[in-house]
Amino acid sequence: MDFLTDRVAVVTGGSSGIGEEIARQLGAAGARPVVWDITDGSDVHCDVADYDSVRHAMADTVDRFGIPTILVASAGVWSGGRVIDIDPKEWHRLYSISLDGTLYAMQAVAGRLVREKLEGSILGVSSVNSVVVDAGLSTYSSAKAAVNMLLRVAAIELGPHGIRVNGLGPGPTNTPMAKGMLDVEEYAQELIARTPLRRVGPVELVAQAASSLPVPAHPE
Repeated sequence: MDFLTDRVAVVTGGSSGIGEEIARQLGAAGARPVVWDITDGSDVHCDVADYDSVRHAMADTVDRFGIPTILVASAGVWSGGRVIDIDPKEWHRLYSISLDGTLYAMQAVAGRLVREKLEGSILGVSSVNSVVVDAGLSTYSSAKAAVNMLLRVAAIELGPHGIRVNGLGPGPTNTPMAKGMLDVEEYAQELIARTPLRRVGPVELVAQAASSLPVPAHPE
């Protein structure tokens, strides 16, 4: 994929799960992935839920790696519970990481691209649960639905600047975050039964789809 060669690609939440595999595959395709995460070992320490942390991460990335022209916003967390039982703190924690984190990362990367008049690509990792209803997932599902709409609006606003915006909504995927859900056998079997391929998807397949999306608006 020549269009990925030497392109700096920020991957939020890239220390585990889908984000980790996306970063690996982008690197294998020739890009220079830069992982933003709160965990030790990430390329740039970043709490995506904190606006200032994202700004500092962007400045650090530009200084050390160059201006990123690709952003994969994959940082997210899962939370379950009935609507009437949701803890407000947990509600805000999940929204701050999944939704606010996507917004802040887009503002940092796309904002720089617009100022520099550079083309680029943004991919937001959503979920099939943004459109599929499951009892007990109101917090997670509504946050991902909000991410979808944020990406759709961003696509309209940033397209004229040569910045493509896409969303990826994986179904059940074998990741550390999904382990809690998939460990509940009854729920896992129900999930698999209504999935067309009748299986939990491998993270490699999701990342393969993701790594094919960040092409420039006007391929060179």
